[in-house]
Amino acid sequence: MTPVYVKTGVLFRDAIVVQTPAGTFVTGLVNGDFTRQLSNGTTGNLSVTGLTITEVSAANNPGVYDILIPAALVATNGNYTLKLFRTADPTFSWLQEYVATIDGLPGTTGILSFTATANDGRIEDASGTPLEDATVYLSYSGYITSLPTNASGLWGAWKTDPSIGTVTLTVTKSGYSTITSSLTVGASGVTGPGVDLALTPVNTGVSVVASELWAYARRMAHNKPGAQADTKIKQAVNDALDKLAQDVGANGNWYTRRGYLSIKEPYQTGTIALTQDATTCVLTGGTFPTWAANGRLYINGQPLIAVAARTDGTNLVLSAGWGGETGSYSYVLSLDNYAMESNSYEFMGLMNGQSWPYMAGAVSVERLWELQNAVTNLSQRAAWCYAIANNRMHLYPYPSEDAQVAYIYRARPAPLDDDSDLADVDPTWIGILRKQINCQIVAYFGDCVAGTQKECNDAYDIALSTLVGNIKTPRGIGNRGRPANYADYWRTVMRSS
Repeated sequence: MTPVYVKTGVLFRDAIVVQTPAGTFVTGLVNGDFTRQLSNGTTGNLSVTGLTITEVSAANNPGVYDILIPAALVATNGNYTLKLFRTADPTFSWLQEYVATIDGLPGTTGILSFTATANDGRIEDASGTPLEDATVYLSYSGYITSLPTNASGLWGAWKTDPSIGTVTLTVTKSGYSTITSSLTVGASGVTGPGVDLALTPVNTGVSVVASELWAYARRMAHNKPGAQADTKIKQAVNDALDKLAQDVGANGNWYTRRGYLSIKEPYQTGTIALTQDATTCVLTGGTFPTWAANGRLYINGQPLIAVAARTDGTNLVLSAGWGGETGSYSYVLSLDNYAMESNSYEFMGLMNGQSWPYMAGAVSVERLWELQNAVTNLSQRAAWCYAIANNRMHLYPYPSEDAQVAYIYRARPAPLDDDSDLADVDPTWIGILRKQINCQIVAYFGDCVAGTQKECNDAYDIALSTLVGNIKTPRGIGNRGRPANYADYWRTVMRSS
């Protein structure tokens, strides 16, 4: 039996001649008169849905029957065997082997390829200009390969095994937002996106965008493939930003920021009804302010009571059951703790010259809570003090009036989530940031294009030690024998001029 070569996933036809043992042509048979058996290698009983047998012409070609074999029955490369016989007379059968290959020719390896062309995968910018040196990543269970674009914005050939389904296509280039598309790999070819892919430029000014740092980190990680590698790369870049901010510390003012607290005067309008051992608190004759959810109640003879929730304008839920008698009480509702800026990394101090707090002193939060808990008399007062805990400023005693309070803090760099996010870093520090990214890449992946762990750490330490040349703070402030602050610095400058 000589095999017949056919194209994978393409409909094809064959023919048989049906005769009696005496050589008489048999006519008039229909599809249902035949038993059809299809196998592929060692797998038998394959579906024969759509495989039909039709007599060509009883008058002109008696006994000749057309066999229609649909594309779905030979959807993958391989050897197929088709056996046919008359159901009513299985004595004689017909057997044929088909070999399905990509192009229907013997010796085909079964490898598919795709090369981008104009209007089918070419990479360009928003104005239609081809982009050179963009990176095209292709993945179906993670990145399987990466290819650069040429001066015409074209890339390829990319080769793959058939029948892997949909392939994710991701394109990146420094200074541009990432774009995604897809390729569809079938049994006989690869279908491209069918359009040119346009990257949108990001206005970076003198800073650097996330997509550029991620692309750099990926190169340093030897273009490691997979979704897990993607996650590690983003974590490595964010960890590098954090580490650089910590290492620079007070030596640079890039992360020094100003924050504000909107201090609230206490609320004590109306009376509240409390039930012994219950957490309910009902107001009559007033409306609880919206900040009451974070407030605290002061009632004569009782320690501070924290509020757990504000149900509405007249109902609060207390954090613990009321320990006194059931009844109505006068009260003071205060807000003595305030959320600081969400990116606050280090509190550096209150700014002077404010109406509140005047010469406020810092204490430990444990000491402040002890002082708060000791307040049982509404007229009781003490010197202002504050504490920082859980990124909130806690005050003692409660503020007596509305005020806007400014403070100085050191910020943590905002994490990078989207391609167009700008890195919160001094533009002149980008070189040292990349050296710190190298250190993180080694930590996450075990190796780095830039070198070993020690080599990367040493390069970063050297760059960090010379960073003072890029610091915007006037040299020497706060050091021994140098001006203690900006005012002293500028006085020195004026005297010398």
